[in-house]
Amino acid sequence: HSDVIDVNKNKMFKEIARIMMNSVLGKVLTDKADFKSSVIHKGNYYIVTLIPQKKEMKHMFTSILLYYDTKLKLVTKVEMHEKNGDSTLIELKNIKKDTPINASQFKIN
Repeated sequence: HSDVIDVNKNKMFKEIARIMMNSVLGKVLTDKADFKSSVIHKGNYYIVTLIPQKKEMKHMFTSILLYYDTKLKLVTKVEMHEKNGDSTLIELKNIKKDTPINASQFKIN
């Protein structure tokens, strides 16, 4: 079962998508205006803890943890701790990297 969410219509998901993209590009570690960051190595993961610095993000999250899988070489989990005490875990499973995609998948009718 999977749900499709239009991230542009939900402020929190739009921000989560931006954070995930910036983590892939490595920007979360260098952009000091958005987050204070720290990294620890635990098992097969580098865990990046992000502490929001911008007012809008501080209203939503107290911290965001990115789990970078050293074997797959990508972020496979995102753990978000919300200001109200709730937490959300997004975990990617059955990841396929560099698999061929048939060009017909990109045809527009």
